[in-house]
Amino acid sequence: MVQVDLITGFLGAGKTTFLRRYAAYLAGQGERVCILENDFGAVNVDAMLVQDLLELGCEIETISGGCDCDTHQRRMRTKLISMAMRGFTRVLVEPSGIFDVDEFFDVLRDDPLDRWYQLGNVIAIVDALLPEQLSPQADYVLASECANAGLVLLSRGQLAKPGQCEAAVAHLKRALKACKCSRVLRPEEILAKDWAALTEADMARIARCGMRQASCEKLHFEEHEAFSSAYFLELGLSLAQLEKAIPALFTDPACGRVLRVKGFVEENGRWVELNATADGLTASPLAQGQQVAGIGVGCPGTVDGGLVRYSNNLDWHDFAMGDYLRARTGLPVALANDANAAALGEALAGCAKGAESAVIITLGTGVGGGVVLGGKLLTGYTGAAAEPGHMVILDTPDAPRCTCGRPGCLESLASATALIRMTKEAMAAHPESTLHGLAVQSGGVNGRTAFDAAAQGDAAGKAVVEQYIHYLAVGVANMINIFFPEVIGLSGGVANQGENLLAPLRAAVGPMVFGNAYAQKHTRITTCTLGYRAGVIGAALLAKNQG
Repeated sequence: MVQVDLITGFLGAGKTTFLRRYAAYLAGQGERVCILENDFGAVNVDAMLVQDLLELGCEIETISGGCDCDTHQRRMRTKLISMAMRGFTRVLVEPSGIFDVDEFFDVLRDDPLDRWYQLGNVIAIVDALLPEQLSPQADYVLASECANAGLVLLSRGQLAKPGQCEAAVAHLKRALKACKCSRVLRPEEILAKDWAALTEADMARIARCGMRQASCEKLHFEEHEAFSSAYFLELGLSLAQLEKAIPALFTDPACGRVLRVKGFVEENGRWVELNATADGLTASPLAQGQQVAGIGVGCPGTVDGGLVRYSNNLDWHDFAMGDYLRARTGLPVALANDANAAALGEALAGCAKGAESAVIITLGTGVGGGVVLGGKLLTGYTGAAAEPGHMVILDTPDAPRCTCGRPGCLESLASATALIRMTKEAMAAHPESTLHGLAVQSGGVNGRTAFDAAAQGDAAGKAVVEQYIHYLAVGVANMINIFFPEVIGLSGGVANQGENLLAPLRAAVGPMVFGNAYAQKHTRITTCTLGYRAGVIGAALLAKNQG
């Protein structure tokens, strides 16, 4: 199971600063770390502040906004599901500063996440300069963030005046008492130390602090009514002007009760992070940052230029998305089908980087794909080119019917959905098979079940895998015979089997390729490398190439 650590803290407490150090420590211990950044508003500012961790091998995923609790939980659940199959040993979740921690626990206890993840540490960050008075809603959030913490870390203690650290702890205890929390903080559960002086032993202590079981009386309120975000873009103010204007926001009655200001400003060709609370403002240079030159979008459905002709999932018909975004941003917009955008990402920056041509095939719920020739997407006359999932590879009366209505499509035979169906059919026919025990252990049949059984020598599992690979090989060979690309890249959950899939697939594809025995060059069949970032990277490349 993958260990999840939750790093909580009220607005401006310093969660992101601590997260950067903590993630670096874990990476240094050999952990494969993924960070899930969650921001209250529509813009995830904090994700920008941890980009340097990519150089340490950490990966970063983000969640932004959410108009209601259900939407927010659904986004978090979807992210965690997508992250579960990527080989991480540690996931660090940094929620927004006004996040109701109960949401996180509810999601993590939900099936199938409860079978894939285990809660490790809950680390609460509390500002040593915590204001003496907060709203009842803010005090409740503060208490809920600390109620289950294995360790409470005081931030900015080196800036505190005599007695301020003690006052912050007293405030926290009052907040816990106000919501009738069963948690009573002990002195040894609070770490009040200058973070610059944290030792390896301190970090090791934090990394094994665990969590505490606690209950409290829930305060029900609409978070978007209790807290709100205001966004200001292109103000045209210099760094010096902002440093002068921002502190006034905290004292001006016309501004209401401002808790935190954060964002970025360009100064002399460099970007600076601004972070302010009522106790002060910091301005720190960023290693990365540049002006937005354009917008790239990967959208499900049939895309024709700047139009989404049809998207069944979004119920869009002839939606001029390009014009819509250009009118609101003033920026150039490039639009493509989401699978095509992912294919472009892998072709130019992933598994096929440096290749002249590539075909990317996604083996997920369905079978999608994209073709990149000479660094450009093949979109066809209507914008809907390259749908490998809907080529018929088994034209027989009893062939499984595809969701498109035709029997024997590659999607109905080589998708993860098809693999699961074939596995269940084998289980019904072979009650003695190892497949049954593996399915029970995993909480149900999934795309790994047949491969795991085959690896254990199970005959039924081997038969399923061999049949699946045969169908996939026919589809891959067809794509090679049409395009003869330099690279075929496979993505999606099934592709995570690596060489267990690739080695027999290559062997099966070879004899099906026209002139294979006489060819001097052969298409390289491999797995994709960008994971769930492929679509984002591809969309960005679309915008870049357009500009």
